[in-house]
Amino acid sequence: MSSLRTFTGREAELAAIVDLARECAQTKTPRFLLIEGPPGIGKSALVHEALRTAAPDWFCDEVHFDPADADRELDAVVQFLRREARADAPRDVRGLVKMLADQADSLPGPSVTVVENLHWADDGTRDVLYQVAREAEQAPLLVIGTAQPESRETMARFSRLAAAQSTALHIVLGPFSAAEIRRRLVTASGLPISHSVAERVRQVTDGFPAFVDHVAGWLMASEPGSSRHIDDAFESFGHDGGPAAELQDDVAHHLIRMDRHTRILLELLAVADRGLSISEMRSALEVPPETERLQGSSLVTYSRGRFEIQYGVVRRAMRELVPPQRLAAHHAALMEVEGFPAEIIHQARAAQLEGEDTEGLVPQMLEATADSAASGERRGALELAAATCDIAQTPETLESFARAALRAKRSRSLRAAEPAVHGLPPGVLRSALRARLHLDRGQFDEAQFELNRVTDFSGPSQQTLLLYAGAVCMLARTQAARGDFSTLHGLFQRTLTQLDAADRRVSEGTEHACSDARLRMDATNFRAVLKMWAALAAAESSSVGASYSTVGRMLMDLELQPGTEYAQAVLRTVRGAGLRQTGGRAEALEDLEWVSRHRQHLEGGAVTYARIQLVYVLFDAGLWDEASGLALEAASAVLLDAEDPAASIAYAVAALVPACRSALAGWDRTLNVVAAMGDSAGPMAQAARFYSLAWEAIAGGDHERAVGCLLKMHGAGRWWRGGIASGVLLGREYYYSGQASAVGILLKDLKANYGAMGRIRGFASLYLQGLQNLAEGRAEEGLTSLLAAVDEISAEPPLRRAMPEGDGGGFRIFRALLAMDVGHAVVENRAHLEDRRDRAAELLTWAVQVWQGCSAPGLISQAQLLLSRLSDCAAEDAAAAEADRPAIHVYSGADVPTAPMPIVPAADTQLTGPMQRVIYDLPTSVPDEAVRMMSALTAREREVALLVGQGLTNKDIARNLVLSVRTVEFHVTNVLGKLNLRSRHELRRMLQPRGLTT
Repeated sequence: MSSLRTFTGREAELAAIVDLARECAQTKTPRFLLIEGPPGIGKSALVHEALRTAAPDWFCDEVHFDPADADRELDAVVQFLRREARADAPRDVRGLVKMLADQADSLPGPSVTVVENLHWADDGTRDVLYQVAREAEQAPLLVIGTAQPESRETMARFSRLAAAQSTALHIVLGPFSAAEIRRRLVTASGLPISHSVAERVRQVTDGFPAFVDHVAGWLMASEPGSSRHIDDAFESFGHDGGPAAELQDDVAHHLIRMDRHTRILLELLAVADRGLSISEMRSALEVPPETERLQGSSLVTYSRGRFEIQYGVVRRAMRELVPPQRLAAHHAALMEVEGFPAEIIHQARAAQLEGEDTEGLVPQMLEATADSAASGERRGALELAAATCDIAQTPETLESFARAALRAKRSRSLRAAEPAVHGLPPGVLRSALRARLHLDRGQFDEAQFELNRVTDFSGPSQQTLLLYAGAVCMLARTQAARGDFSTLHGLFQRTLTQLDAADRRVSEGTEHACSDARLRMDATNFRAVLKMWAALAAAESSSVGASYSTVGRMLMDLELQPGTEYAQAVLRTVRGAGLRQTGGRAEALEDLEWVSRHRQHLEGGAVTYARIQLVYVLFDAGLWDEASGLALEAASAVLLDAEDPAASIAYAVAALVPACRSALAGWDRTLNVVAAMGDSAGPMAQAARFYSLAWEAIAGGDHERAVGCLLKMHGAGRWWRGGIASGVLLGREYYYSGQASAVGILLKDLKANYGAMGRIRGFASLYLQGLQNLAEGRAEEGLTSLLAAVDEISAEPPLRRAMPEGDGGGFRIFRALLAMDVGHAVVENRAHLEDRRDRAAELLTWAVQVWQGCSAPGLISQAQLLLSRLSDCAAEDAAAAEADRPAIHVYSGADVPTAPMPIVPAADTQLTGPMQRVIYDLPTSVPDEAVRMMSALTAREREVALLVGQGLTNKDIARNLVLSVRTVEFHVTNVLGKLNLRSRHELRRMLQPRGLTT
């Protein structure tokens, strides 16, 4: 239950009051606090929280003023005196000031005097309280006053006092900002909340704490994933326990003090669709408006020559307080003042309230709705259609209302007409609208039943048939997001048949062509979308590639037809999702980014689904910052539309990158919310949750847990359902968790059933074959397959122009995992794969760079550990080889070589003592100290170090040694690290022959 007296937020203001109270108690001197703000802003809640926190044991006197106190001179202030002193209390200001001061001095501890609604006190009472606050000197007395801002001098002096004195504090409470609202909603829900959602809440609640707190409470109490929409929270403001009734009481008290003329002006402003100028108010009232009281009110703003109720929640509360007769008069008066479409709405409202016949207005309002829609005024069209439906609920008005709501992307508005929808005769219109209502509530099976029950399509207009087709399209999209739409194939075909029949009737002349161009485009769009769903629903898994080719041909046709952006966006979303799963990442990116640029043509759930697919593409390409930002944007904005199945997936996908970055702690609540949704969220939402958890395990090196999560994601016998990449990931984790036999099963299934995946299938086959060979002890064959998989995936085109060739394109992070697997194979099979060490080092160095770019500490550590182990293997092998050869001492040459220093074996000479060496590949010109230090290097590292000493670049060294530049970079980094050198320049100086100066 939300209340205007419930404390929420205001932490900074609370801390300031606590400090003021502490100063009062410690110094034993008075303090004054004034809290100002409009009604309902949370002044009382802040006061009581401050008293509970800072002064729980203080002596407390509290008085609440109401409008009646304004006429009772000094009566209220007497209530601050002790009961026994009230009978003899003086009736003058000075005497009461002295008695209150003496009373405060006599108390054994600090005391607080709270004056609520100071603006309603009489002038004498305000005088007494002002002087007590200003003149008290030695008592530990805290005087707290709350008030609505007013311009009267008797109130303004309190503001000046609170602002001017060092022993006083002035707090002006305003509405919560969108940022403050967002923090509150995130804390309450455990879900990501976008700035757009918070801004929407701010617009509707005006940032009033009790209303914001009500929205937060609704988020906590309502079931996640149940097709929630943030508007549902707003609709519950007026229910039992909501804040609207309490605010109405506060506003009613405020209005009591107003004279009748000012109250009428406020009512007129509350009913008006916009602010009114003085001339417009004069025209509406037929008398000159007296606006002085309006300008002094905290409820009204004056800007650019217009008066307006400052806060929407106050305007709505005030409107509810207007008696029906006066409300009708206000609507009638505003009809002559406000322009289209408000004027016709006012006319209808006035007629309704006065009990007049409104049937004659319906044709005019339907025409006005159509005109407004044709001019692109979607909000105005919806307001007109809703008003029309209020006065006459006929099939024609309901159809008009439904079209306007869908065009404005406010399908939930149909709930206002739900009783009338249920009252329609059975048929296409009734089933279409009932299906929409079911879809908005997440009742997908009921929506499917409702659409399937229509058997007679004779009679509905083209407009009605299009409402039906639109509902079928929405059902298809939601069922696809849930993971299965194959049961809808018959519904698709039946709807297409009816659309084609309508076209034939038009061409045969038995039915007039629709004059509305937008409706004709709707028919084209729906037909294309339904054809796509029908083709995909009929396709077997082996012919999925052919289905996407069909979608491609349909897109080519649509691109030639203006006004088909909706169909193009749906088709590109579906094709992009399919291409992502089957390996066409560059093409998928092109489709999904097109959808993102044209998202205004789709309903919210479809946009969310497209963003989810785009997140996965960016994630696999190693563009994790971009993926994370887009995932958060998709998940945090769903409440602006509805929590449909795509929303549940978005919540889970938003945790993917944090999981890989070992930062999942902040997302535990979100994933728990998805888990709690269970089957209602659909298998794809749970699959996305398990995929995020699997990556957390992979990044942490917990391969058994990763296998468990991936199996739950895929389901028994459906290993490749999640796409080629996740299937490969499962095989990899099988290998590292000691379940290598399962790798062969995966490989067999891939070869038998997924022949249409092209290059990516070849990559997956080689990858799994390599892991299987390694597990069976065939190290050479295993590494050969893994390196062939590297070559295969390296041929993938770059996802973006700025990305280099040969990095794996849209499968960059899988190439990085594969690079780690190559390194692991070489380390674990060093005796058989020594000649592949440089290639492994090159790949591991690249993988470290990829994971660093992804900011994935766990994966960075894994790759670096493999690099270190690879380097240690090289050092151990070099030391073992050198230990088997006779030690030779190399003398430093006296002459400086003029040609590059040759790398040759030293003379066959042996010394003893400190000058003994076990290094055979250094030239005689290298100083003895450098020879000693370089004994820690491998043979290859010494080779690279000497070439650096000669001034060669990495590119030159790579050419001389027939290595890649990345491998050389790897060796140079190791050399500098082992020798504790900071730069190549220091290395050259160390290798400089004696006597050579620079």
